[in-house]
Amino acid sequence: MSIASISVWIPKGGCGKSTVAINLAAAFSKRGATVSLVDLDPQSGSLIFASIAKRLNQALPFTVGRSVAPGANLVIYDHGPMMIEAVPGDIVVMPTLLDAASYSVFVPGTQRVQVWNKPLVAVPNRVNTSRQAHRKVIERFHPNTPFLRDRSIYNEAYARGQSIYDCALSGRKQAIAEMEAVTDRVEATLKTLFLCAAPMRAA
Repeated sequence: MSIASISVWIPKGGCGKSTVAINLAAAFSKRGATVSLVDLDPQSGSLIFASIAKRLNQALPFTVGRSVAPGANLVIYDHGPMMIEAVPGDIVVMPTLLDAASYSVFVPGTQRVQVWNKPLVAVPNRVNTSRQAHRKVIERFHPNTPFLRDRSIYNEAYARGQSIYDCALSGRKQAIAEMEAVTDRVEATLKTLFLCAAPMRAA
């Protein structure tokens, strides 16, 4: 069986890499994949999340560790916020905030992905469409790109050791709809590489 892999990366901290990685892992688990979430970030955001889940007796539908778990057919790498020479993932998922400082790092990050010759899925994160600056970036650079709105549910679910799929918090339905749109884009990108088309969903 083929193993597909995703690198969640941007060379800047605080853009939501671990949040996106955790909820992508949950989303693909819901779709029937056996997911191994590999934390390569020195800040250990995904591992801390897993430790919270364990302490609160929250069963996760995916594994979290420093290396790939046996039996996985989808690996999601949660990278640290630094410029690196290469990533192990078949595709790169790049969360970005839309403020000037964050977006100025996103652009050279996309150029690095082009050097790697790997497909890129951009994920505008913490988007506030009431802000003109955010609307302009979306309209100009990401008019057809699924994005995640600025919602408290992500931090609240993390603090409970849960993904947005497994919590019972306000805004859950809307957050899941947005994450599903992102997951659809990621899955379609993987399938264009003829990787893991079968195991992405349960038979």
